[in-house]
Amino acid sequence: DAAREATFEALEDEERAEAACAAYSAASILFADATLAGGDCGGGDEAVDSEAAALRACDLAMLRGGVAEWAMITEPVVRAASAGAASEARRLAVRAAVPRSEPEPVCEHMGGLAAGIERVDARGLSVADFSRRYLESGTPVILTHAIGSWPARTCRPWSCEYLRALAGERLVPVEVCSADEASRGFLSASWERRVMSLSAFLDQHGAGDGGGGDGD
Repeated sequence: DAAREATFEALEDEERAEAACAAYSAASILFADATLAGGDCGGGDEAVDSEAAALRACDLAMLRGGVAEWAMITEPVVRAASAGAASEARRLAVRAAVPRSEPEPVCEHMGGLAAGIERVDARGLSVADFSRRYLESGTPVILTHAIGSWPARTCRPWSCEYLRALAGERLVPVEVCSADEASRGFLSASWERRVMSLSAFLDQHGAGDGGGGDGD
C-alpha cells in the first residue's frame, strides 16, 4: 500500500504520469496478492473482506493503467480472489436472487428512430447473409430473436439483485448527467465521470430496484 501511495505525486506530473500509472498498477496487484496471502488490508481492520479488497485493488490497477494493458496481468489474482470463501457466499446469494422467469422484454427506447428500418429474425440469418446484405453496404437493420438463448436471458437472467450479488463490490467507471440533460450526453453541463462500486451505482441509478433517487 505504501508503494501505491508513493506514486500519487508523480501521477499529477504530466511528464511522469505514464510511468507512475504503471507503477501504481503494479503496486496494486502486489497489494492484492499480499492481501489474499493474509497480509494487511490497510488500516489493520481485521473485518475487511480480503477477497473484496484484492478485487478492488485489481480494479484500480486496470482503471489507472488501462484494461488492455493490465487485464491479463490481473487475471490470476482476480481468479484467486473469486475462488475464496466470501465469493462462494456471493455465488450462493446469486442463485437465491436469480428470478425463475421473466417476460420477454420489449425494446421501445429507439422510439421514432426505428421507423422504416427493416426488422429481420436473426434465427434465420447467417453470418454471411448479414455481412452481404447489411454490413458491407452499411444498411441499418433491427435484428429480432438474437439473444433469446443467452444465459443472461435464460438460466441466469439479469436483474439489479443478480448483478449486485455477482459483482456488487467491483469498481466500475461510470458517466452520469442529470436526467433533464440526458439527450446531450457528455455535452451536458452536469456530465461527469465517476468511479464507484457496482452496488453504489445500482443504489443510485438502478431502475426498478429503488435506485435513481437523485434524478441522474
